[in-house]
Amino acid sequence: VYIDTLVETASPSLTSWLGKAKLADNYDSYISRQIDWLQDEEFATSFCHSCHALKKEPSAFLNRLVELDESHQCIAGIRFLGMDLDKPFVDLLPNFAINEQNTLCALKKEIGTLFSDFEPQAMRLLINNSALLPQWQKNGATVDLYYVAGSIHLLRQKSKPTNSVLSIECAKNLDFYDEYLSIFEHFHRENSDLAIHVTAESRQDLIRCMEQDGLFSINVDGKWAGLLAAERARECGLNGFLVREEILRQEYRGKKLAPVAMSQFIQELPASGDDLLFGTIHSMNTPSLKTAQAVGREVVSAFVFVALY
Repeated sequence: VYIDTLVETASPSLTSWLGKAKLADNYDSYISRQIDWLQDEEFATSFCHSCHALKKEPSAFLNRLVELDESHQCIAGIRFLGMDLDKPFVDLLPNFAINEQNTLCALKKEIGTLFSDFEPQAMRLLINNSALLPQWQKNGATVDLYYVAGSIHLLRQKSKPTNSVLSIECAKNLDFYDEYLSIFEHFHRENSDLAIHVTAESRQDLIRCMEQDGLFSINVDGKWAGLLAAERARECGLNGFLVREEILRQEYRGKKLAPVAMSQFIQELPASGDDLLFGTIHSMNTPSLKTAQAVGREVVSAFVFVALY
């Protein structure tokens, strides 16, 4: 029943691009994964190992079922912002639409009590239609991550920004990786407020993209200038190519090159059918959001934080 609610309240663009049946299947996959984490000991053990300083048992990191009453249930799991153990929060997936303040208050009280040993200060929810965000923000929620998406088929039909000095090429190795990391070192020095939110991808992540022909070097005047990366994925109602990376060296920023590179990337990805190009962009990462919108992608949903206290 809740999947039907998600489909009916989803962004109209998603319904147009995917159709209700595919959208429902995507949401079912998303919910099923969260249900699996209620008992997935391998997931819990791996998560526990990453948080060993907390000295908790693996079972503490399993998702938990929260029951307000027979018809109001949630799946909840402890998470950490940027894996900073001093910034715990609770990811929440309810089986109902939260549209009453008293229900939200009851939920916050229950979550705060259930996860009190972690001392989280907020819970995070997926708002599956960007049109609903203003009301949530009016009630005190803050946007964490925007989901920004577009139908690759339709994006390819849009007018394409051009630049004669920029080109992209499919990467066949990671010889540039050290230089890639140096871009982030400089970026974090210049943008310390985004350091915890905008981080470099691991070699393993980029290798997965490369194996799917989704890893591209950006060249400007024949010199390596940055990176684009995406991999096939399905999450939070979306399917297609998930953008893992999109970055330019400092000296090439602010010259309107990013939309040109992304436009070429859209043309080169091995996409077909109803594939979307989608990804999360932090609410403070204005340059990346502008680049995404410049090539036709749009905000379709978002994760928001709601303070527990």
